Amino acid sequence: MGSYDRKLMLETHGIIMAAAFGVCPILGIFIARYFRFFSHWFSLHVWIMLGLFPLLTIVGLTLVEIILPEGQSRFFATTRGTIGTIAALVLLPLQLFIGLIAKRIHIWDIIHQSVGVSLVVVGLYALYLVFWNVQRICLCVLWMAHFLCSFVCRI
Repeated sequence: MGSYDRKLMLETHGIIMAAAFGVCPILGIFIARYFRFFSHWFSLHVWIMLGLFPLLTIVGLTLVEIILPEGQSRFFATTRGTIGTIAALVLLPLQLFIGLIAKRIHIWDIIHQSVGVSLVVVGLYALYLVFWNVQRICLCVLWMAHFLCSFVCRI
């Protein structure tokens, strides 16, 4: 694989993971919180959180496997990699599992919401580290504003 192909795949990985962790969970939370008047809000929430979010995450992780040469650490070589791995391989499956068993039992709903917020925070922090490392300060500021607005709306 040439260096151009590797760079393109790395950028594609970044775009896919930014969509997965920067858009899907916030959109899913927003729908669950503010669109309950819409008759199909739950189906849309489930489609985003059980379909699109995991699919994008799997594609992004697969690209990492393809990009990196054999023997190079894929997930724990950097702080961002470690945080992203925790988000993708621990918090996301936990969130999906809890969401499936919550079934309107109040304590499970609280746990589901708490893990969901944790997933958003960890995912956005991983994205922040990416933007910081490539010195795109403007994007860092936009993501932090996006992060703050999403949680201010929640209060």
